[in-house]
Amino acid sequence: MVPHESARCYAVDVQRRSFLKRGVIGGVLVVVAGGAGIAFIPGDTSVKPTGQLFSISPKAFPVLAAVAARVLAGTTASPTDIAMKVDAALRWASPESRRDLTSALLLLENALGGLLLRAKPTPFTELDESGQDAALIAWRDSRLVLLRGAYNA
Repeated sequence: MVPHESARCYAVDVQRRSFLKRGVIGGVLVVVAGGAGIAFIPGDTSVKPTGQLFSISPKAFPVLAAVAARVLAGTTASPTDIAMKVDAALRWASPESRRDLTSALLLLENALGGLLLRAKPTPFTELDESGQDAALIAWRDSRLVLLRGAYNA
C-alpha cells in the first residue's frame, strides 16, 4: 500500500504543479492583453498645431500643449503658442534629443504608463488640472532618473 499511496501523491503533486503553471501563464496573458488594451486608450487630440511642426510628432503636440498649460497656469500665455515655439526652438537640437522628448511626451500620455507610474489608467491629456499637476510632480520627484530627466527636459 505504501508504493500505491506514494504514486498517488506524486500524481496529485504533478497535477497541482501543472494547474499552477497554467494559472500563472493564463494570469500573465490576461495582464498583457489588458495592458495592451490600456496602452491604446486615446487622449485628447483636440489641440492642433497652428502651423508646421519641425521637431515633435503630431501625436505628441497635444501633450506638449497640456504640459505648457500646467507650467503656464495663472498666466495669459497661450499653451498652443508656447508649444509651437518649443517645437520651433527644438529644430536646432540634435535628432536624438527631439526623439527623446517626443518619446517622453508619448510616455506621459500613455494610459498604460499612467497605470504603472501614477496608478491611473488615464492619458495625461484626459486628466483634470490637479491630476496633471500630480503626474508632473511624480515625474519630478521620481526615483527613476529617466523620469526626472524627462521632467527637466
